[in-house]
Amino acid sequence: MGSEAALGQAACALMAAAAALALAAVLALRRAFKWGRRPGLSALFLALSAGAAAAAWACIAVVRTGMGSGDLLGWALAGAAVGALVGSFPRAGGAAVLSLVALGLFLGLAETRAWHPWKDGAELAALTVYDAADDHTLCVLSVPRRNAVPVLKDIRLPPGDLAVELAVLNVRGPLAWLSGPRFYRLRSIKVGPATHELPMNRGVVEILDPAWIWLGPALGLTGIGLSTDSFSAEDLASARVLSGKNGLPVLELD
Repeated sequence: MGSEAALGQAACALMAAAAALALAAVLALRRAFKWGRRPGLSALFLALSAGAAAAAWACIAVVRTGMGSGDLLGWALAGAAVGALVGSFPRAGGAAVLSLVALGLFLGLAETRAWHPWKDGAELAALTVYDAADDHTLCVLSVPRRNAVPVLKDIRLPPGDLAVELAVLNVRGPLAWLSGPRFYRLRSIKVGPATHELPMNRGVVEILDPAWIWLGPALGLTGIGLSTDSFSAEDLASARVLSGKNGLPVLELD
């Protein structure tokens, strides 16, 4: 699953690079002829060759992963926009693109620091019930990686079956190469229809875009919520939450 995701991200990035290089080279050549200058043919042909190679590798990756053409279209259009800006305004456009890319990478990396890397088969949390009464449930939650505090004791909940809810951050595009493709954070304990929110520190992107509808997608970030299966809240009942290989949390009873 991880290798296919990485290959798909590589295909998207390569297609964007191919579109950017090709369009920037063509527009630079057009500008040179318009102003009566002698174009640097070596650099232009090098850019076109690099763009063709990137497109070829992208096509190979698409065939191997079975991606749809729609996934690549957005990246190709974004790359074409960058190429058009740089090709039309080499100095100002290049500086603007570099500034936007640097700002985007900074915001994306800052956001991922508020999350934990997702590793298949790792333990995410352990929940133990030590008092299950008719009117309440007392339990202890422990986490191997610090969410807000490593252990939450004496969590008082209403009676009912328990489940653990997670917030998951999926990362796509070039940012995934630097940070990793998937992150998680414990969000709440669910007891029937009720929810007990857990303390956590939000990242800068989530603060600016809590619904993940504009800034997050622009940076290649998507936030979703996942929940484990529920288990009966009985005295000394204990369960562990593991990261499944299918990308879903798995509940394992002790």
